[in-house]
Amino acid sequence: MLAYRVSGAYQWRREIVAKCSVKCDTKKRNGPDRSFVGFSPSHQRNDTALGCNIRGRAIILPRCTLIPVEDAQRNLYLSGFGNEFASQDPRCPDALPLGQNNPQRCPYGLYAEQISGTAFTAPRHENKRSWLYRIYPSVIHRPFTRLKPGALTHDWGQNPPNPNQVCVSSLK
Repeated sequence: MLAYRVSGAYQWRREIVAKCSVKCDTKKRNGPDRSFVGFSPSHQRNDTALGCNIRGRAIILPRCTLIPVEDAQRNLYLSGFGNEFASQDPRCPDALPLGQNNPQRCPYGLYAEQISGTAFTAPRHENKRSWLYRIYPSVIHRPFTRLKPGALTHDWGQNPPNPNQVCVSSLK
């Protein structure tokens, strides 16, 4: 089930055509099957099916990058752009919290952290973010020690400043 390249387009053998599941949206469909699978577009979504024709015993998909059917079925959870994905270590079942991103108590005593890839002014539907559940927080340090203040002073009443990392204890 391998594709081979012919003059800028990929042709698959006839056996693969029978295992297809994604329909071709073009009006120029030929042949009895009229379907194909196993490609990841390298261009805009509305152009993915342009020029997809079944000719004789092979499918020709110009401007598409074909992947074997087994790889497409194995990685179904990673298909598309802009989708949300989740994966966890199979040795720790139920490590991902269900129905929420930042629970007060994470399973296995993990720390929930969000990494944002967009500006805070971006609309909510355009935000790109990742929730990570770590064994240790990404910002971890030893406690700071107090130095002689010298010329530095503070006017915060009786409480000295605390630069150490503060962790809010979870509710019990």
